[in-house]
Formats: sequence, structure tokens, C-alpha cells
Amino acid sequence: MIVTEVRSLKVSVIGEVNRPGRFELKSWATVADALALAGGFTQFAARSRIVILRQDGATMKRIPFNYNKLAGEQENFYLRNGDIVLVP
Repeated sequence: MIVTEVRSLKVSVIGEVNRPGRFELKSWATVADALALAGGFTQFAARSRIVILRQDGATMKRIPFNYNKLAGEQENFYLRNGDIVLVP
């Protein structure tokens, strides 16, 4: 089976963003897309210490994300349904 469209993808963005909340997306979204939906960072955001929390079976996987290195070393990967983007 090949997935051709995403009907609903729910991700949460919490912490030091201008509009924290849960977002229902109609298509695939990257970490940067989710941060943009949340209105960007507050002045106190630790952009280099963002963490994506992803359910992995019975545990929560922590995926570090360094926004400051987005143009170089940091991959702007796609989020999965239920992911939480935590901006300290």
C-alpha cells in the first residue's frame, strides 16, 4: 500500500513559541513548518536545544533538533502524527 495523502496529522508545539498549541495538519510538515505555525520563537527560546518527543512503543524517544544549524548540519525532517516539539 502506498500512502498518497495525509488525512490528518496532529502535532503539538510547546514551550518558548509565540502560539503554543496542538496543530492539525492536512499534509506532511517538517520541524521548521511546525515552528512557523506556532508563530516562531519568543525572545527566551533556546533554539539550539529543541527536542522532538516521539512515541516509540511504550517509551518516549527524544530527538534533539538544533534550529541554529538548520542551514548546515541539522536535517529538517518530517514530523509524525503525535509528535511534540518542545522549545525550552
